[in-house]
Amino acid sequence: MKRIGLTLLALTLSTVPVDASSTDKKIEQLKKESIQGHTYLMHRTLQMNQSSSKEIVSIFKKKRDSFFNDYIIRVHELKNGKWKDSYKKVIKEQYDVKFITAGLIGKYEHTVVGYKSGNRNFLNSYLIGSTDGETLKTIQTKEGLLMGNAKIAKGSLYYLNHSITLSKYSYKKNKLVSTGQPTGQDDRIVAEQPEVWLGLEQLSGRAKYIGKYTYTVHVGDRIGIGRNQLSDAKDYEYSLHSKGHYTMDWDFSKVSLLTKKPGTTYLILSPGPGEKTVDIEIIVKK
Repeated sequence: MKRIGLTLLALTLSTVPVDASSTDKKIEQLKKESIQGHTYLMHRTLQMNQSSSKEIVSIFKKKRDSFFNDYIIRVHELKNGKWKDSYKKVIKEQYDVKFITAGLIGKYEHTVVGYKSGNRNFLNSYLIGSTDGETLKTIQTKEGLLMGNAKIAKGSLYYLNHSITLSKYSYKKNKLVSTGQPTGQDDRIVAEQPEVWLGLEQLSGRAKYIGKYTYTVHVGDRIGIGRNQLSDAKDYEYSLHSKGHYTMDWDFSKVSLLTKKPGTTYLILSPGPGEKTVDIEIIVKK
């Protein structure tokens, strides 16, 4: 009986994945590290290829002046018991480089790192991951995306103008390919099906708001904006402002407004360039 117990213990130990403490130690090391004047800013842990442990994606920052900075993005991979840098990208003279989104595309997790520029928030971004389960690289670059955002959802990568999905990518035979023009259904997917939906439609060639003019919601509810019809694939370029009490913020990760405190806010929505604005009353309760 003792021999059987020892054998079972040995089998159990042999199947335990790489000790998470190794990853934790590496993260603590990164937080204290300095690379040519760059210091730790943030990190994510992701399963980016077929390695036995998750990779660490880090962003380091060096201040240049009162506004611009230099950044180093690296992917740290555990190979043969040792951490090595499997990917490195340098971004110079930019502002607020950060993780835009991360998640599963195909078999492995990916991340989009980027920054916004100009008064119209042009997105410049880099999709980092692996197409073959081994090599980590920049798979796709996007530049100058107006009011840009990106989100990985349900196995696909979406690029957006504010909350309107513009393009959609997924893998086909280990190659990242476009999967067609997104629709109102995709707008709802990236917004994660919020409690309130402010719809947009094109009627007689003009963008219009479709919805109520007063909504009562509760703290923690979310408000999404996008195409009203699920099959609508038309483009929209709306603008949105608010007045009244501070009750909500834009949640970039969930591509929607998140209500945070009780009060009444008026959303001032223009469905398209040159279109008349509408006031939408949002009453937020506890």
